Amino acid sequence: VPAGGSVSVPFEITAPEGYLLNDTVYTVNVQANQTAQVNNGSPVTNEKKVLSVTAQLAAKKTVNGSSNVPSGYYSFELYEVVNGQRKWLETVQNVAGDVTFSEITFTQAGTYTYLMKEVKGSDATTTYDETEYTATVTVTENSDGLVADVTYGENASATVPTFANTKASVAVQVKKVWNHDGNPMTNTWPSSAQAMLFIDGEWPSDGQYIVTLNSSNNWAHVWEDLPKYRLENGQRVEIEYEVYESNVYSDYVVKLEKDETTQENLFSYTITNTH
Repeated sequence: VPAGGSVSVPFEITAPEGYLLNDTVYTVNVQANQTAQVNNGSPVTNEKKVLSVTAQLAAKKTVNGSSNVPSGYYSFELYEVVNGQRKWLETVQNVAGDVTFSEITFTQAGTYTYLMKEVKGSDATTTYDETEYTATVTVTENSDGLVADVTYGENASATVPTFANTKASVAVQVKKVWNHDGNPMTNTWPSSAQAMLFIDGEWPSDGQYIVTLNSSNNWAHVWEDLPKYRLENGQRVEIEYEVYESNVYSDYVVKLEKDETTQENLFSYTITNTH
């Protein structure tokens, strides 16, 4: 390089053990009869290699195939597995359909095994998922430090597992029939009627189980995903559902019939008003 010129040079090609490579390219000015200095004579430093990395294990939660699950209702345990022995790490609750454990810090390369399981609750109306899922964290080291890769199950899938519970449910159907002088469903009946769903002989005060029946819904309605059981003294008891008409018109006689149905967990009622 002629005097008065400059040249760009890398500081280093390989880093000292335990440090990150300083790949900065420095411009060096060359003067006659002078020693060229890198970084204007100021010290050039290497950052110490960070030998730690974090990983976070997770899962999904569903009930009857839906992830619309109340938060904090289900609990899950995380264990570290070493030489076949389990060591409990923590218990967390779901946040809607998500289950997230705390971050785990690793300071050296290796393969780490964990086990996730759902804590069986006390709700006798629910069948809890008793599957125990394995999570593997593989920690490797490269020029930038440690890297963690998380997989689940024997197939080393990147997809988080799902704890799937089932809750027994039923559906209740109501149909409305108008009978005028022996002629059902003539065009002289009222424009609408209201049906109410009673649960164990009581109508919920919040009014959520009252429905208007009219020609737009073909004078029929189905209440779906109703709990099949309730707890009584720690035992599950089947809930009884009944349907009644709430606004009976004058000059009509009301008849309630429970229909025969071949569909499991479906109860059907027909309300007939005769003039």
